[in-house]
Amino acid sequence: PIGPQPEHPAAYFGVSHEIPRNVLAEDPYALRALLFHSVNPVYSLPQGRELVRAFEKMKLVVAIDAFPSETTRFADVVLPASTYLEGLDLWFPAPVKVSLRQPVLMPQHESRPAQEILLALAHAMGLSREFPFQRYEDFLRAQLAGSAVELDALRARGFLAYTDEE
Repeated sequence: PIGPQPEHPAAYFGVSHEIPRNVLAEDPYALRALLFHSVNPVYSLPQGRELVRAFEKMKLVVAIDAFPSETTRFADVVLPASTYLEGLDLWFPAPVKVSLRQPVLMPQHESRPAQEILLALAHAMGLSREFPFQRYEDFLRAQLAGSAVELDALRARGFLAYTDEE
């Protein structure tokens, strides 16, 4: 949930600010791997230097990103993600629209859409039951199942707008 939480009173925008402290203190337990997806916490977190110290305790730091950054510099493995122009994704612009962001070009070089990378990692880790989708498009279809939105209609039209009555 987003918003104030009694167990995290100072974490209105999430608990990412707690990662360096938790890693260094091994609280509530010792983390051994971190995965970052299209974020640069070494630069953006106030505790960036503390996060770099936390990386030293990790057995594995993985970054999935389309661009080099301060965070990818410290990663053991950087998996090249394509940009939003090279992949499929749902987008919910205000006020009551759902859009399908469609690729305008193929992923360049060895990059892949981050969602496809995450699915491949889940399958490689033996989590196929928890992530039963072969492609990200399969996930989108499952996500939309039971709603008034159909992926093929979105693909054909680009976006659908709804009123409160629909």
